[in-house]
Amino acid sequence: MKILGPLLGTKGAITEAALQKIATARGWGYWQAYFALYGLKPIVKSALDFIEASFAKVPSPKCEGKLFTGVEGQPVQTAALPVEDIPHSGIPHLNNLVLMEYRGKGSGHICFSPIIPPSR
Repeated sequence: MKILGPLLGTKGAITEAALQKIATARGWGYWQAYFALYGLKPIVKSALDFIEASFAKVPSPKCEGKLFTGVEGQPVQTAALPVEDIPHSGIPHLNNLVLMEYRGKGSGHICFSPIIPPSR
């Protein structure tokens, strides 16, 4: 965000040079995917181990995982997470919506999958 942050909300698109600088600094390729696993710690750890082993079979992709646990018997609290990891906490928010405009107004896309309790 130190590189990208000052460029958000500008009238123009973020340059390829700025994107390349971020990718180089972070060791990223051109595409990136984030996902979250939820559940009991042993189950999440097992699923993450399986995913990492699956990615290890492919020559160039890199898979990294972070495990966040809450206080025993309680869910993870968003305030305890680094801001870049909040989208994966399972608590909806709109903080990162501005990132969709990294190439200019209206340039990004989002998917919305509401999680709501079942009703009768």
